[in-house]
Amino acid sequence: MFAADACCRIAVEQLQMRRRQDEAFPLILRCAREVHPADSSTLWPLQATAVRECVARSHYKLAASFAGSPKLDIDPKATGLTPRDFLEFHYYGGVALTGLERWTDAVELFQRCMELPGQGTSKLTVGAHAKWTLASIVSTGSAPTSMPTDLMSKQVAYSL
Repeated sequence: MFAADACCRIAVEQLQMRRRQDEAFPLILRCAREVHPADSSTLWPLQATAVRECVARSHYKLAASFAGSPKLDIDPKATGLTPRDFLEFHYYGGVALTGLERWTDAVELFQRCMELPGQGTSKLTVGAHAKWTLASIVSTGSAPTSMPTDLMSKQVAYSL
């Protein structure tokens, strides 16, 4: 397990340094699948990176395989997860599902992206709101009449 985690860190570092992106991409996918399986209910930072990179390369089916199952367990101390990882996973997962025309599932992921409590807004949150609105229109045939949840932070709701 330790060797696989080290392998994952090296792949992510290469990706972050923007070196050898095409070489690092398969390594990230392999590590994300082996070390942190997609059917796990825990969200790991490497899964967020894998979804983002799949969407960047228009591999929507592959991204959806990571983002398809709900990630309800969030343990930042054990996983090193940051709020940005959470936002990226749900935003890019929603984008991937939109690309596959799985509108209802995409709406759910965009909602989760908007539900993260915060001190303010981010580009991902604002983008998620716009895509949530459009995906809701496509999936139900009408515009949403209210915000997705009462859990949405007041700052984000005010900014939107």
